[in-house]
Amino acid sequence: MALSAVLFASLSRAQEPGCPPEVHRWVERAGRELGRSVRAEACHPGFLRLRLRAEGAPPLDVEVARGEGPAFHRVGDLRLSPLLEVSDFSAVERPRREALVALEGWLGRNPGVPLGGAALGAPWARRMEASAGGAAVPWCLVGAVGLLLALWRRKKSPEGPRAWAGLALLALAARFAFGLWSVLHVNGQGPLWLEGALGDGRATAPYGPGYRELFQGVTRLASALGVAPDHGLFAANALASASAVLLLHAVARALGHGTVRSALVAGALAVHPSSVRIAATESYFPSLVALSLGAAWCALRATLEPREAPGRAAAWGVAGALLTMQAARVHPSVWPFLALVPWTAAAAAPRRGALVAGGVTAGALAGLVLTGSLGPGLATLRAQEASGAAFALAPHAWWAWALAALVGALGWRRSRAPGVWLLGGAQAALAFASMDRYGPSELWSAAFLTLAAPWALLALGSLLPEGRRAQVAAAVALVAVTLRGAFGVPEETTEQREFAWHRRWLAALPVGCTVFWVGAAGPRRLYLPTYLARDSRPARLDAARLDAQTVTVAPGACAYYVQGSLCASAEGRGACARVAEHLALREARRARLPGVPSARHLPYDRPVVDVVVYRVARD
Repeated sequence: MALSAVLFASLSRAQEPGCPPEVHRWVERAGRELGRSVRAEACHPGFLRLRLRAEGAPPLDVEVARGEGPAFHRVGDLRLSPLLEVSDFSAVERPRREALVALEGWLGRNPGVPLGGAALGAPWARRMEASAGGAAVPWCLVGAVGLLLALWRRKKSPEGPRAWAGLALLALAARFAFGLWSVLHVNGQGPLWLEGALGDGRATAPYGPGYRELFQGVTRLASALGVAPDHGLFAANALASASAVLLLHAVARALGHGTVRSALVAGALAVHPSSVRIAATESYFPSLVALSLGAAWCALRATLEPREAPGRAAAWGVAGALLTMQAARVHPSVWPFLALVPWTAAAAAPRRGALVAGGVTAGALAGLVLTGSLGPGLATLRAQEASGAAFALAPHAWWAWALAALVGALGWRRSRAPGVWLLGGAQAALAFASMDRYGPSELWSAAFLTLAAPWALLALGSLLPEGRRAQVAAAVALVAVTLRGAFGVPEETTEQREFAWHRRWLAALPVGCTVFWVGAAGPRRLYLPTYLARDSRPARLDAARLDAQTVTVAPGACAYYVQGSLCASAEGRGACARVAEHLALREARRARLPGVPSARHLPYDRPVVDVVVYRVARD
């Protein structure tokens, strides 16, 4: 735990990436011509944070970025956002407002902002941009599987194949029968991640290449087999979620849990309501849980190897590191959970020597993860935190681990594996500390908790007694909790219902049609599954740039205007009306959906949301 804390602190307090010389030269020129102090505070790929001096007022930090995305003001293709927490910018001190106006005017005359990224981040940025096209291969996962095949020695399982087969059937049946088979991401961004899996690396590149690496091959195989590519991805995630159940059973057995106790722990994950519900979606949680459990199992095997086989122990450790790296490349916000995974081995070590070996393994794993995977992702996360677009991890970790230590101390004497109890408490506390930072839906919050669910179940499993009567009681309690959870699963959001509705008509759209809609209005986003339409021409409009994004429809062309759920919000209604008033529209289809927001801070102002598709009349 101390090693993980040191690693966390070193990155949480790391300095912002330094800016390359061309940025400093540009900033110096801006300061001279503006007649005020301008300083580059941070540089990331495609992002620059400036600090402007304001006479008689505190300095003003301004984010400057290029391309599509949220912005306070736009100057050409540049996005400017002052980093302030105010509801009305006119209430900000006048010197700070004047500093922003001066910067906007200067950028209008000098639009060539060097946004290539930090000196350290520039190579990452180039690699990420280069990887946006072509085939993506999960090399970390391939390497880990190759090592595991080389290390595998078949041993007869003491419980035979029945327990494994039963758990697999239970997990698969639950996930394929009760999974969402829809999108999970909040604020209309589910189709954006699906586009990333389909091969458009720009969609998910800011978070890392791991998502595209995992799923591009899946979507291409599904298309080749005549299956809808998004349904292929949903099925792959359901399989990954089911495999996590078997991996948890293997981890529990390696930790010394008996057959019945291990089956109960894995069975709890097999029917865990949130894990079941989110399995068949585009989210990254099912694959991350499976990868982290695979890494934990490898770490355990590394410490269980005899002293006479140091090479095999090292190979197990490298395999676990590769699995952890693959998970860390998917999204930067999960790395605190992954940093705790290697301690599964250290927590279970019964001897001081094994504990040291586990600590060394954990250090090697964490070092490989932090140095080999997280550079671009953490730079992106830092940029998002600076602009208020993502939750900051650092403030949560310390009290989360303090709470975990308290819970671990209370359960230390009762648990048969105190270290496992402490590890489960740490994972659960970290999940609870982070899940509500940016106001997601109830289902998304529950999905976030699935990252810690396996370790919490392992910790609870360490409390189960050996007696048959007590284990039967535990099984009955498991069934009761599962039934209660099944009835308590939140209803589908408006965006999830809307996604399913759009899938049907877009898949039947004639070849070559134009589809346009308002997809950005303030903090709201809406992406449509236009990848299902054959050779369509999607045009996603930004409410802040409607004048520059006017859609023109040629006489006789096939064109559709979509009034999506975003138009049923205070932020988007006006923009949608402005688009519609300039077009001759004929209603083609309509859906009335319950107004259930995907994020608590983005509600609808009406109980029923109308989603309408209009055919643009031909002249």
